[in-house]
Order: sequence, then C-alpha cells, then structure tokens
Amino acid sequence: MAEEKVGIETLKEVAKSTAELAMDIDKKSEGGISLMEGLSIGVNSFDDVLRLSRKGQEIKAEWQDRSDEEREELVEYFINEFDLDSDRAEKITEKSLKVIAAFDELIAEIRSGKAAEAEQ
Repeated sequence: MAEEKVGIETLKEVAKSTAELAMDIDKKSEGGISLMEGLSIGVNSFDDVLRLSRKGQEIKAEWQDRSDEEREELVEYFINEFDLDSDRAEKITEKSLKVIAAFDELIAEIRSGKAAEAEQ
C-alpha cells in the first residue's frame, strides 16, 4: 500500500479533526465532563490524532511551505465547513495544526525516553 503524500487535503483533514475534537470537548464540558464523557471524547478522536500525528513532521513542513492560495483554500474550507468568519477560521486552522505538531513532539519525546532506557 502506497503512503499517502501530505498536501492541502491532509491539512484540511488535520484541521477538521482537531477542531471537531475541540468543539466536542466544549459541548460536553458545559456542565462538567464526566469520566464516561471524557473516555468517549478520547476514544472518538484518538485514532484520527494518532494516525495524523505519525505524519507530524510532514504536516508541519507542508504547513510552513503552503502557498497563499493554499492558505486561502484552508480558510475558505473552514468558513464553509464550520460557518465561521475568515479571521476565526484562520485562527482555528492554525491552532488545529499546532495540536498535531505538539502531539508529534510528545510522541518523539516518549520514544526518546524509551530508547534511553533501553540503552542503560
């Protein structure tokens, strides 16, 4: 099976997944999040976040290398997908992609710790 190339569609997927996770947390936290709701949020989003974080460095590079046209396409996608104004769409897109980058860094740190322990 060929590895999917990271491009604008991947950036849209990342941004949408993390934004939906944030909205789910916001909705469920209105009256406080119970243990079951927390587990539900985690289970529903974990597969997407883990799958996408495996491409964290590629996603980060694509984000930094995006053209003005791609930036506008992402903002327009968020405007249409979530019914947001352009400023909010841009902020949410950026923050969504930072979540995946941070998760990728967390996994790298965990792996480096395991490697150091194995060497001892």
